Amino acid sequence: MNETEKNLKLLELAINEEQHFLQEHQSRIKFYMGLISTLIAATFAGFLNSKENFHYYALIIGPILILIISTFAIKGTYRLYQRFLEAITVRAKLEQELGLTERKDNKDKKVYWKTEPIISSRHIKSRMNSDSSENFIKKSSNKGYHLWTKYLFNLFQLISIVMMIGLFIIGICK
Repeated sequence: MNETEKNLKLLELAINEEQHFLQEHQSRIKFYMGLISTLIAATFAGFLNSKENFHYYALIIGPILILIISTFAIKGTYRLYQRFLEAITVRAKLEQELGLTERKDNKDKKVYWKTEPIISSRHIKSRMNSDSSENFIKKSSNKGYHLWTKYLFNLFQLISIVMMIGLFIIGICK
């Protein structure tokens, strides 16, 4: 097996790893979303059936669990997103090694975008803005897909705090 074949096999493995960690990230989001949704529904159902003050105080357990699980969700999904980004850096290095990021001066008029590299220019630019793969991972970890995941679970944290305060106030007023 020559060097090019070896690098092509490694590129295939890097792409598979990248896809694996992105799918795992999405699966983890679904898992936490299911758990949090169940707790919200159970707390709301308990609220609708509560008759006594202490019921409302007991229901505060639901929002506390939502707050805790949302915190774990942010950290748990972050690690998978980091692994996804690490796979991207391996892929980027292999793409460079294979010459997929270089522009070709192709004389054939039938070829589309003949002066562009095989890899999307947008991907190359996003990688070039970092002086190392570690720097790329640090900068990218707080942007993109995971940023919205973090916002989602931060929203659930906020909802849980509002629920706790609301249940506490209702418990006092009843």
